[in-house]
Formats: sequence, C-alpha cells, structure tokens
Amino acid sequence: MFYSLFLISLLTNIGYTENNQCSFLNSKLNKYGIHIKIHDKDFIGLKLCQNLINNYCCPQIYEDKIQNATIIELYQLSEFYSINLYESLRRITVQLNETIRKLIESSRNETHSILQYNYNKIYNFYRSSINLFFNKLLMISYKNYQYDIKNTIEELFRNILRITVILNNNNTNKPILPSYLLCLWRNHPFGNRQYVIINQLEINLGKLFHLNELFKLSNELIQIISMDVTTDNHCIDSYMQLSYCNLCSGGKELPCLSNCINVIESCLINVSLINDVWINFIDSIENNAYFNGIEKTLSSIGISISNALLTLFNSDGIQNKDIIDQCGYIH
Repeated sequence: MFYSLFLISLLTNIGYTENNQCSFLNSKLNKYGIHIKIHDKDFIGLKLCQNLINNYCCPQIYEDKIQNATIIELYQLSEFYSINLYESLRRITVQLNETIRKLIESSRNETHSILQYNYNKIYNFYRSSINLFFNKLLMISYKNYQYDIKNTIEELFRNILRITVILNNNNTNKPILPSYLLCLWRNHPFGNRQYVIINQLEINLGKLFHLNELFKLSNELIQIISMDVTTDNHCIDSYMQLSYCNLCSGGKELPCLSNCINVIESCLINVSLINDVWINFIDSIENNAYFNGIEKTLSSIGISISNALLTLFNSDGIQNKDIIDQCGYIH
C-alpha cells in the first residue's frame, strides 16, 4: 500500500513539473500580453541562451516578442524605481530644510531669552538687530555660504556696537562719526567672540549645506538615469540574457552576479555613475555629527552674544583708555 501511494505521489509530481516547467517564464511574459505555446519539443531555442542553458521553454520564433518584453520591462523598472527613489529623496530634502529652519528658529528664541534675562534694561534696543540676523541666517544657501555667514555675523556685531555707543551717547544730540565707529570696530571690542561664531557656523552649517547639495546631485543623477536608458541591440541582448535565460530553462530568474555586474558597467553606465555620489550621500546622512554639531553651535549663539556684550562692558567699552588713545572720544 505504501509503495502504491509513493508511486502515485511521484507520478503526480512528475506530471506537475512537466506541466509547470515554464510557469515562471509564462508568468513573467503574461504581464506583457505574450503567451508562448510549445507544440514541438524539437524546436530551436533562443540563440542568446544556447551556450548558457538548455532553453526548452523559449522557441527562437518568440525572440522578437521576448525582446519587446525586455525593452518594456527595462523602461518600466527604470521609471518605477527612479520615481520612488526621487520621491524619497525629495521628501528627505524637504525634511532636512525644515529641520535646519526649526533649529535656527529655536536658536532665535533662545538668544532672545538669554539676552532678555542678562540685559533686561537694554535688551529691547538689540531685539530688532537679533531678528534681522536670524532672518538673514535663514536665507543663506550653499552658494557663497562662507562669505554670507561672515558678513551676517559681522553686521550683527557692528549693529550691537553701534547701538551700545548710541546708548552711551544719550546725554547729547551730537551725531556719532562713522570714522569713530570704524575705529572702535578695528580695536576688537568684543574680543574674538564673533569669529568663534563665524568659524563654528561655517563648519557645521556648511556640512548641512553640503549634504543638501548631495541630495540635489543625487536627484539630478536619478533623473538622468530614468531618461537615458541604453537600448542598443547589444545591451538589449544582454538584458534578455539576464532576465530570460534562466527562465527559458524552466528555472527562476537568477542571473549570474558577475554577468549582471558586467552588464551594469557596460550598458547601465548611468547607474554606475551615481555609485560614488550615492555612497558619499549614505555615509553623510548616517553621520550624526552633521546634526549634533549644528544644533550645539546654534544653541550657543545666544550665550556667545551675551558674553560678547560682557567683554565690551568689562573692558570699560568706549571709555577704555586704549580706545580713547586710538579713536578719541565719541565726538
């Protein structure tokens, strides 16, 4: 009884295998409206697969149809993955820019709080200059960011110096000469405070600008890949070998890795072009230092400005003997 059941089971499996030996191929081709019917087992198989496998599922007469299916599949896959990748990158780019904006706004609020707490009586005089500084910081982009950061910081501290001098001049209506303010500035009334902020922002904000540029470059390369798929005869033949030769032998679609790499390097050159940029991009977004550095730098701006004012006041400000010797009095 056992042997009878075993024989029936074996015959059933053999019959199932024979009827379904081309099922993987047919399943794939059916998506493109192609149906292969094999009437004769002695047909000539696809020439492209003859030296690779015994392609008993692919008569040569269907080569044109399989070639068309290959071209359609190539374009569809390229378009599908390019769109998905592009949308993901676009979304992450938006999130990155929004994160930078939120960090800057948080720094603005923290700076106002620190200055209001430490310099309550004169804080309101500096308020508009602080807001102007952060508004300009929000507008800085990758292009010329080092120059823009330096100018924005210097403008802030020049405004703070000018306001401080005006506050010290409240007992007279005499105008303050620009040459006097310039002389004060050249004497570094805030020590090196503004240069520390400039240096830290250039390094850490620059990293995020660089990361943003990698996003843009990756997006551009993805668009190039999606629009410039190589479809010459040699490459289509190579795609067919990768996609169909194993299927033609009744197996699954498992192309040889080395062959796959060769095809990518020769026919999908645009895909290989993105490799270095992509590796750089992935390494960058996985580096927490990109974000930790800028968060620490932005959160310290308020303290740095407060300390800069303290440096100015502790050195007797415009009443400092060295400043008087070089710049004279306010008038």
